[in-house]
Amino acid sequence: NDRDEIMTHKTNPNKSDSDSDGLADGAELNTHKTDALKADTDGDGLSDGDEVNSTKTNATMADTDGDGLKDGDEVKSYKTDALKADSDNDTLKDGDEIVKHKTNPLKADTDDGSVDDATEVRNGTNPVLAEDDVPKKEVLKVEAGAPIVLEGVVFKTGKSDLSPESESILMKAFNTLEAYPQMAVEIHGHTDNRGSKALNTKLSLARAEAVKAWLVNKGIAASRITARGIGPDKPIASNDTEAGRQQNRRIEFFRLN
Repeated sequence: NDRDEIMTHKTNPNKSDSDSDGLADGAELNTHKTDALKADTDGDGLSDGDEVNSTKTNATMADTDGDGLKDGDEVKSYKTDALKADSDNDTLKDGDEIVKHKTNPLKADTDDGSVDDATEVRNGTNPVLAEDDVPKKEVLKVEAGAPIVLEGVVFKTGKSDLSPESESILMKAFNTLEAYPQMAVEIHGHTDNRGSKALNTKLSLARAEAVKAWLVNKGIAASRITARGIGPDKPIASNDTEAGRQQNRRIEFFRLN
């Protein structure tokens, strides 16, 4: 009644909507619990009437979805969903995208680099730079006629089975052959001088064949790779020490063209 408006609520008894926010004073006081004397109760940049009738946001809460952005900024500036903390479903809050990461809260993969923003943030790559989304494949720097020792290709003594720790260097060899599809290579197996030459030569060939088989299994044409067993004939260190013998037991990647 007029008395309540004047004495209690301080609203205008001659005006049904004292603050002209689109809501009747009675509705503000009784239903929405908003300030009937303030068009924007929560100070978020949206009038109480717009929040209740249009955006369906909470007129008493500046950031309805708790994403770090005011409802008014979401609706007017960023065009994000003021009722959804993560508008593009990339698991990053809209506020974090805008303020912290400088990414687009409406686009899960801001830089179109094939990796979504959240994954890039976790991986430490730049979510606004496409070039770093997929790590560059490491290749071997090889010249025709110059052998490269595949450091890290390891075999058990007297065996030709590849060990799991050989995987990373073999991937470099694979990446090289994949990057240069016309390249033909030889895989040279070498041993130290312990044991008979015949057995060492046979073992070195088996090891070279194991490397070739690994590469072929990955998709490289067998015709591009020749396996050769050199045995103990081309040492690169003294066979008088264990360290030297270890160096001599090696696999080389030899580019032919």
